[in-house]
Amino acid sequence: MYLTLSQASKELDRTERQVRYLIKIGVLSPANQDTFRRDGGYRFSEDEVKRAKEKLKLEGISLRKAAQIVGVTPQYLNSLALAEKIDSKLVQIGNKTERRFNEKDCIDFKEHLHTRTHKSIAKYGEKLHLYKNRMRLFDLIPYHDETVRIVNTSTITLLKADGGLIHPDEQEILLTSDEWPHKPYNPKKGFIVFRLPIPRKSEHITYDLLYELISELGPKNIQVFERAEGDYLVRCRQARVKLNKEYFDLLQRYVIEGEIHYLNGEVKLESGIVSQYIHLPNELHAEVEKLANLRSMTTQEQLIEAVVRGVKSIQKEGF
Repeated sequence: MYLTLSQASKELDRTERQVRYLIKIGVLSPANQDTFRRDGGYRFSEDEVKRAKEKLKLEGISLRKAAQIVGVTPQYLNSLALAEKIDSKLVQIGNKTERRFNEKDCIDFKEHLHTRTHKSIAKYGEKLHLYKNRMRLFDLIPYHDETVRIVNTSTITLLKADGGLIHPDEQEILLTSDEWPHKPYNPKKGFIVFRLPIPRKSEHITYDLLYELISELGPKNIQVFERAEGDYLVRCRQARVKLNKEYFDLLQRYVIEGEIHYLNGEVKLESGIVSQYIHLPNELHAEVEKLANLRSMTTQEQLIEAVVRGVKSIQKEGF
């Protein structure tokens, strides 16, 4: 029995393009090397696929397969590997370098992710640098014969149009950019928070939107976090920014805190929260803190609940 290119790619945990490359470098030999065009495609013996599979198995599992096991995006797992939070190794296949993982390490790391308690990571995710190594996050730059997207500026990571990730050598000369336009820090309290799925393609509109949003707000007024669940968490300070209607419609779908409004080519970002300073007697404040601790709440959350209950009670009594 012979396997087709599609069947062999599934067995080897590779894309069809990668399998063709394995053929090119001699890792995999089709049974019909000389007649594959006439036969309508490559054919592989089961023994040949098994032999190649064993050889590749010694090198570990692919980034894509490892990400599936851990339950995160390949992009996120790659950033963890570069930060040395999970073991991996670079394997030379022909003239290409691939990052490979040990399957048991991935299973153990999945448990670690589920049990970690670091508050800021658990709540927001890994904070991305908006500008580092003279590169802007989410910028499009030329790389060899294609255009790629910068998805990490700390350990430079480039996203290709087909979803593949590139980690340039330190010696490579890449197109750099100036820092983001200066925008003053907005001290007004409150955030608008968005959660957007991480796109797999470099040309996706979400990346264009995020790039424009950072440019409009300025890096002092926006934070971008990459979450293990496969999305970006974006926290913005209140502001008015110039964005087109298409960007507004996309943003509106992913608001999880605050509210946004569109008018005459501008988007108004509002937290939906009004800051009000009040003076509490020491004894009352102590009681509020005590209740908050007993109920595993913050003092602010307990105060807000008390105010809401009080207002509803007054309304019910008819003032």
